[in-house]
Amino acid sequence: MANGNAARPVGGHEDPLPCELAFTWQSLPQVRRMTVRWAAAAGFPEDQAADFALAVHEIACNALVHGAPPARLQLRSSEAAPSAVTAVVRDRGRWLSAAPRAGSSRPGGWGLPLARRVCDTVDIERRPKGTTVTLRVTRRAG
Repeated sequence: MANGNAARPVGGHEDPLPCELAFTWQSLPQVRRMTVRWAAAAGFPEDQAADFALAVHEIACNALVHGAPPARLQLRSSEAAPSAVTAVVRDRGRWLSAAPRAGSSRPGGWGLPLARRVCDTVDIERRPKGTTVTLRVTRRAG
């Protein structure tokens, strides 16, 4: 038991307990490993768990590029939809309001489009003290 919440069966799978990690550039690989293991524990098919972990990793990279390390990742099951999970990435930076345009000389810019393709929703909340990105994805049957 963690945070007073026990795992509960959902759709034939145990809901994994919420987990949280503060990360820097040095611990960034742990973000991906932890996310793929956590999604697999939530009953996600291997390929969908890997895709979700890639999306979370890309957003975590953005948090380090645009924020001030350490950033934070929280993984949790969705209260509203039993087969959905949420990843929340928080940093203390100010993200740009738009991704670079095609043909831009600025490097990068693929993290948000990739996350939007993989996840059901990607919400970005910009505040003076930092940015919070919330990714939600529904487990595919199978």
